[in-house]
Amino acid sequence: KVDRFFGKMPENLLMVRGDAREIKFRKKFDRVILDIPNPWEALENLSVFLRRGGFLINYSPNIGQVQRVVEGMRDFTNIRTFEILERDWVIDERRARPNERMFGHTGFITVGRKL
Repeated sequence: KVDRFFGKMPENLLMVRGDAREIKFRKKFDRVILDIPNPWEALENLSVFLRRGGFLINYSPNIGQVQRVVEGMRDFTNIRTFEILERDWVIDERRARPNERMFGHTGFITVGRKL
């Protein structure tokens, strides 16, 4: 799907499907983005491949997962967690307003910078 969007896979983007707890790479990365059920289990392994000053970005649907991820981010600084809310908007030639209905919560994003 990424290559369909960009026309081809960008050279500076590597998408990997595998066990994040065990996967190995030949080089280091500037960013690691996680959206997996137990991200805290992968932190130790993936931290090795994240450059100093690089960012770890994690999506978790519940706060218990967030707590465990943050506990595992001992080698990170500037750790922030924010909640994602979703609200559609009605936009046409006569109006621009929020939809009456809103999903109150869709998940949490945690971001930290490797020391």
